[in-house]
Amino acid sequence: MGQRFSILTLLCMIISIVGSPTIIAQSNDSEHDKPDSFAAREKNQNQPSIIKEIIEERGENYKKYLLSNGSYKLEIHESIIHYKDESGQYQDINTNLVDESNIPDAGVTVSKEAAAMKNNIKSMKMNKKSSSFTSFHVPFYSEIPKQIVKGYSIQSNGEKLTFIPVGASENSVGQIDSTAKSKIKYQNVWLNTDVELQILNDGIKENIILKNEYSPKSFTFEVTGNLASNKLYIQPPWLMDANGVTRDVKLSERIEGSKKYVDYEWDGDGLAYPVVIDPIVSIQSTSFGCVTKLNYSGNCTSDLKLSYRHREGTSKIYGDIYSSFVKFNIPNIPGAVNINAALTLSQSPSTEFQGNSAPTITVKSYAVTGLWPANWNETRWPGPAVYQSEETTGFKNVMLFNTGTAQSVQFDVTGIYNYFLNKGSSTMEVALIPTDLIIPPYLTIKEYSLTFSNPTLELTYQDLENPTKPRNLKVTALTNNSVSLSWEASVDNSNTVYYQIIRNGSVSTTHNTNSYTASGLAQNTKYTFSIRAVDPSNNLSLESNPVTITTGIRKPIANFLNLSENESYLNPISMKWSYFDPTGKKLTAYEIKGSNDNWATTGFNSGVLPVTTPVDFSTNLISSKPWSLAIRAYNESGAGDWSYISNIMINGNLQYIYNSAGRIDYIILDGKLKLKYEYDLNGNLIRTVKTTL
Repeated sequence: MGQRFSILTLLCMIISIVGSPTIIAQSNDSEHDKPDSFAAREKNQNQPSIIKEIIEERGENYKKYLLSNGSYKLEIHESIIHYKDESGQYQDINTNLVDESNIPDAGVTVSKEAAAMKNNIKSMKMNKKSSSFTSFHVPFYSEIPKQIVKGYSIQSNGEKLTFIPVGASENSVGQIDSTAKSKIKYQNVWLNTDVELQILNDGIKENIILKNEYSPKSFTFEVTGNLASNKLYIQPPWLMDANGVTRDVKLSERIEGSKKYVDYEWDGDGLAYPVVIDPIVSIQSTSFGCVTKLNYSGNCTSDLKLSYRHREGTSKIYGDIYSSFVKFNIPNIPGAVNINAALTLSQSPSTEFQGNSAPTITVKSYAVTGLWPANWNETRWPGPAVYQSEETTGFKNVMLFNTGTAQSVQFDVTGIYNYFLNKGSSTMEVALIPTDLIIPPYLTIKEYSLTFSNPTLELTYQDLENPTKPRNLKVTALTNNSVSLSWEASVDNSNTVYYQIIRNGSVSTTHNTNSYTASGLAQNTKYTFSIRAVDPSNNLSLESNPVTITTGIRKPIANFLNLSENESYLNPISMKWSYFDPTGKKLTAYEIKGSNDNWATTGFNSGVLPVTTPVDFSTNLISSKPWSLAIRAYNESGAGDWSYISNIMINGNLQYIYNSAGRIDYIILDGKLKLKYEYDLNGNLIRTVKTTL
């Protein structure tokens, strides 16, 4: 029996009047134009390849990849694939079990749940006889006993459930499976009954194996903890016999005195042994489901199916129709455009036919609009409602194959994704419903099935949003052949930003933090640096303010902090600046000057202004031409060199003055031009009068 949620089977059976060579039902012939045969399937050679995973942007159930064309792909799973470590970073899950007494060394990454238990384990001075098995790399903490009679437990988000098998043998001792390190096997737990406990990504799976007809017909577990918790879930159990027959298992809860129990019961008539019962306790609610038209036992297993049955000798559809459903938690993707969504499934080979000609099943995909059931075993036909429209409904003709290994099938679910996105939903729920079956003439008219595993939602999209401009670039250290710089970090919707280090107008390197040391510089040489942010999609920010230095000098250095070349500012323009002295001497004064004719003349000069710390300097500049500005600092030994910045655009400063009626009285532009508004008695504008101040 496969891992929970891992397999999606769509089973389609249509039986027509005896002798009919080909069966097609319930859809247009045009839908059968291109069956999805993997031997002859069209492949798009222009698909971008994966460059790398962006590890820092992982989520609980998804990974993010940068593609070769600069776009992104989110690979979203219907169940959990990561755990959070002690520092809050997402790590890949490893379900392998180890002895609880083998606490990982300091520095080894473990889940935050395991980290919280480490001190308890150490204080108990646990030895291998009294310890349990556990996994340190899953998003919950488990205790799998060596003697099953002690019971197993799962703990997450402050909630803990323990299941103690009533009447179990004290002599049944578990061992880690040699081929599946996530599984413990116990023999003869009850009469003719073995048990397996397996760690899943999101919980603990228990396989109760009934070896023959003399095995018990029910089991009971004493439970400690809150069964009504919304943090831990007991999934609806089911069974499968040796012939693949599946049935529901009845789960009931009861209280006797101060103790709580859960009972498992089932109908064992006609089953072929061995029989496996599959209870699961999980940290998340179920993300798959199915419904059947006949409402008989055996609804949902790890094989989701859909089938048609036919009353022999007639053309009437008799029933037993299944529908399959899958749910994904979808993250918010700020700034994403041109989003395409694909539901990817792994199709297994079929054993239901021989030869090269294969049946083809048409499968339609719908957006689920009805309430997602808490218990699919109690959900009746037709299940939750679906949204039927041309914009959201898709279909695919899937051809069965009977050789080789599993291969990928994709459904275009972009319309379904947009439907849920426009609703502001954090989940996406998809129904997969077979509608047609085509059987080649020489094949038997019988039941045919599709078996899918690993349902994954893949979102590919572009990011066209630029990072914010790095600000306040300044010098933090200077030597004969190096300079150290720091700046305020940029912000980007991708949460990943790199920095281009621009030296004398050309990009010299790319760096991943907001500080950098440029080494190997020539001595006694002037350099100008600026910074530009870039995200993984190569979207660029505006350049930071420049800084100018001369290696090896022993003079004070001043640079503008908030001004960047080729940008526009309003009057009065406020100038912030930084100060650095390689000799460690204190600031005594500064001086700023400007020119709007490329330094043919000086348009203004602040004069030498005494200060001990950098202060803002404000002034009004004529807005008709670009400005060049320069600043220098003074210490007790004298003035430093000028640092220059050019192409500063001034948009001017508009001051609006209103009269007592709330209307504009006049506007002053740059403090030099006045535009007076004149109105009639009814408040209608008559004219404007321009005067020079």
